[in-house]
Amino acid sequence: MASEKQKTANRRNALRSTGPRSAAGKRRSRGNAYRHGLSISLTLLPESRAEIEALAKLIADTPSLQISAEDAAVIALSDLEQQRVRAIKNAVITTAYRANEAARRGQHDEVRTASDQEAALAKCMTDVLPDLRRLERYARRAAALRDRTLRRIARRRRPGSMDVE
Repeated sequence: MASEKQKTANRRNALRSTGPRSAAGKRRSRGNAYRHGLSISLTLLPESRAEIEALAKLIADTPSLQISAEDAAVIALSDLEQQRVRAIKNAVITTAYRANEAARRGQHDEVRTASDQEAALAKCMTDVLPDLRRLERYARRAAALRDRTLRRIARRRRPGSMDVE
């Protein structure tokens, strides 16, 4: 347990620990938790809006689908979100593979058998599995959004349905 003197010193130190004060420091600290950007919806990114709208128009304009523009936009958004997750997963795997290859080339003096190389690659891929698992939640979120929309469309198409567009 801390003494009174220690508690007083801690309180004094806490008064000085208020985080960044300058605009530049605040901008820098804003990105501290940034890893991959998947928690940000594509609808908030101006450069993605045009892509969402184009895909939504393509989906909505397909006569055999008969989907409202609003539902098409949701489906387009979920599809592009899933593409974004896949791209980041591929980047994680590619980075790990390249790091393994670089390490293997760096050890060219040492004679390595094929089984040693396979073991090194397996360890490398095992090391990235937690990252891939963490990314999976974003893929599930996008798939759930798409599935909810498709179920809502299917309910509307049932005879006697009370859902209206």
